[in-house]
Amino acid sequence: ATSSTQETGAAPPVAEASAASEKDTNGDGRRRQDDTDEPLLYSVGFGLKRLPLSTARTAMKLDEPWVKRLQAAHPTRSQVLSVAQVSPDHRDRAAKAASRPAASAADPARNDDDRENDDGGDNADADAAEDDGPPESPPAEKDGPVPTSRVLEGDLVLAVDDVTTATFHDVERASRDRKVVDLTLWRDGAARRCRLETEAVATGPGTDRVLVWCGLLLQAPHRAVLEMGAPSTGVYCSYYLYGSPASFYAIKACRFILEVNGTRVRDLDGFVEAVRGVADGANVRLKTSDLQGQEVAATLKTDYTFWPSHQFTFERATGEWMLSHDL
Repeated sequence: ATSSTQETGAAPPVAEASAASEKDTNGDGRRRQDDTDEPLLYSVGFGLKRLPLSTARTAMKLDEPWVKRLQAAHPTRSQVLSVAQVSPDHRDRAAKAASRPAASAADPARNDDDRENDDGGDNADADAAEDDGPPESPPAEKDGPVPTSRVLEGDLVLAVDDVTTATFHDVERASRDRKVVDLTLWRDGAARRCRLETEAVATGPGTDRVLVWCGLLLQAPHRAVLEMGAPSTGVYCSYYLYGSPASFYAIKACRFILEVNGTRVRDLDGFVEAVRGVADGANVRLKTSDLQGQEVAATLKTDYTFWPSHQFTFERATGEWMLSHDL
């Protein structure tokens, strides 16, 4: 039997909030909020970190024209953004893009820069550049036929669609409603051009299934976890309840469950099968790993009397979380 969380008072964690966007009013080809078949938000698919301009100038040989442009874009900030982490999905798309021909069959000499000129430019980004008031972008150096989605950790992100990006919000604003963007990167002492296919961000809750077992809240790794690198497994502990067996035996949150009594588990269904035959009061040996991949083994004693197993599932048709005690 199932019941709504509104009836039970239970409120499972939600990994990500819903994303909203503005409607298309200028006819520039951007997506509209009422286009239900299209994602409402796009992301570049890699993590960023701040880097002082002084460090970029000395350690990465960032040239003076770009230093001045970044300073002009945000006079109160003296920083540039560096690629800190590339998601697994981004690596997969980059590998597929690299395996495709770099030029079309009709004209093998055509590269990404040629095709960019055919697009006719982006009025919205030009307007944004005028509003920000920075000088015009220095021309990026050619790196040959750069494969699509070729972004490496350590690259400096100088501009998105020729609009200077010195803050996280700059990158978000320039890419949130575009399926494809043109990045200007700094790598090995030179500027590079890279055409990037952005990632669609699903709206609604970032999690649609949560298992509660011995006080552990288990779910598939959500987007924020995936962006930190390849997950160790598909069973992620996002929280633990105080006073539960998990709390008593120090099974902490932000960890992946790798094995249950020596049985490898790869997803939530595999975990359910592994614990299905575990009796009340039995000792269970878990092998876990943290976000950096360091593995730790721990043993807990089940207590199904006070900490029964159950699960929450999100019904997209009704927009409600449903509770079930039958795993």
